[in-house]
Amino acid sequence: MAQTLKISDLEAFKADALFKGELTRVCQCSEQVETYSTSIAKVQTSHIYLRPGLSIDLFELNSDYSIHVTDRHEPTSPLTLAFVLAGRSRILTDGINRNQHYYETAGESHLFYLAGTEETEESIAGEYYQTIRLRLSLDTLQSFGFEQTAAFPQELQPLIETGKLPIFHRCVGKISAVMQLALHQILHCPYQGTTKQIYLEGKVLELIALQFAQLADDSRSVSSVEMTASEVDCIYQARDILHLNFQAPPSLLGLARQVGLNDRKLKQGFKQVFKTTVFGYLYEHRMQQAQRLLLDREMTVTGIAAKVGYQSPTSFSAAFQRKFGLSPKAYQLSNSFK
Repeated sequence: MAQTLKISDLEAFKADALFKGELTRVCQCSEQVETYSTSIAKVQTSHIYLRPGLSIDLFELNSDYSIHVTDRHEPTSPLTLAFVLAGRSRILTDGINRNQHYYETAGESHLFYLAGTEETEESIAGEYYQTIRLRLSLDTLQSFGFEQTAAFPQELQPLIETGKLPIFHRCVGKISAVMQLALHQILHCPYQGTTKQIYLEGKVLELIALQFAQLADDSRSVSSVEMTASEVDCIYQARDILHLNFQAPPSLLGLARQVGLNDRKLKQGFKQVFKTTVFGYLYEHRMQQAQRLLLDREMTVTGIAAKVGYQSPTSFSAAFQRKFGLSPKAYQLSNSFK
């Protein structure tokens, strides 16, 4: 039956299952598994904590009903890598895809960051649904220490270059054979206890690397686009806007709208004209401004960080050191006697 239920209905059935003793919870070390079956759905969830900022969520749903789940993501919500193993879900998220529905479908992997948004996810009636989601905090992501922004997926470059990450949802593509193997090994881990955690963390890091590599390959494979003289002028206009507003730049979509292009054309055109991404260009410009400001002995590193658009002095220092090989303070001291 293609009836629609809200999450409140599902929670009521879950509470009833708990009352009747039909809900099973198993907690082992850092893993919590919850299984229940009601008249409307069979559900199994598993949350596996690996270390601060890194965890796995497994979810299975089998129902003849279409179930709507509306969730408000916290401002500190993590980056998520989702691998859909069976079924599909229909999703609507504030500010994503111009508020149109999009799908996560079996055989696809997705990458998204939805902090602070409201998301409604709808299962498809009669379809068994299974997904594995890897949760990665922004601090953990930054701890990987990518030295070159070009090696970082384009969607994540703002984190390296500005210390912040805009909301986005990206279908990365088909789950490759090597990804499928790693996912199978997560589902059928042969170990227990600490050994299991070490094994699973290795598989999670492998999947992160595989998905990021897939994104990087997609970025490199984008062929040159034909651009009219008018469109090239728009690209240079976008650059000028970044120069004027580098402390608080517009979003990629906002910048595209200001110059009269769609965001895809802006990204492709910027890469073609300036040989870098929009955020890569912004990063370079900010570092040039910071370098100049650090020659002023009266300015503090914290003050300069704010002046070039970084809310966090720590993020600014890391970005500067990645660019010049010296911390801002060391750079300032090395030039104080010149």
